[in-house]
Amino acid sequence: KQLIMKQKELEEKLHSLQYAFQHKLTSLNL
Repeated sequence: KQLIMKQKELEEKLHSLQYAFQHKLTSLNL
C-alpha cells in the first residue's frame, strides 16, 4: 500500500516538472 502512495507521489512530481518545463519552453518561444 505504501508503494502505491510513493508511486503516486512520484507521478505528481513528474507531472509538475513536465508542466514547469513546458511553461519555460513556451516563455522562451515568446
